[in-house]
Amino acid sequence: MCVLVNLLDIVVYSIVWLLLRRRAGQSNTMKKVFKSLAAIMVTVVVGWLLEGFVKAILLPLANFPISQWYYWESIFGIFINVASASNVFIMYTF
Repeated sequence: MCVLVNLLDIVVYSIVWLLLRRRAGQSNTMKKVFKSLAAIMVTVVVGWLLEGFVKAILLPLANFPISQWYYWESIFGIFINVASASNVFIMYTF
């Protein structure tokens, strides 16, 4: 499921990027917008892919008891929250 969300996220950001690029041109302001969109997309995709990798591959191979999976998923779920919360800071920085 998280892979589909990531793919949809990439598609949506790419469509927004293409629409903005076509309508706005190559001004310095639009370059900043493109940089911020790319940075937001990378943080969100990396956060979700890391969590999906841990859940689908790392936890089954690490031989942790199933009772501990919740804690490990919660720890790596922090990356998703950081990616979601960082949008404001990325937009402000760029």
